[in-house]
Amino acid sequence: MHGEISERFISCRNVSAKYGCPPSVSDGLELYGLLKQATKGNISKEKPSAFNLVESAKWSAWNGKKGMTKEQAMEQFIETVKRAYSCTC
Repeated sequence: MHGEISERFISCRNVSAKYGCPPSVSDGLELYGLLKQATKGNISKEKPSAFNLVESAKWSAWNGKKGMTKEQAMEQFIETVKRAYSCTC
């Protein structure tokens, strides 16, 4: 099962890289948080200053996935890519 999820995850990751920015900022942040959780696990960085809007938003997106297993994050990443890019990967 893990191998199948990993293969689908890589395929969807390639789709998102090929097409670039998703249709919405919220989809982009969702994909960022799921990608980081799937590849790195729980965030261990300090929260950046609220004045650094981009890094703060990215931190919040990743931190929101805390406790999710890598496999769960991969599955949600796959579903989000499929929905955001209207593709089957």
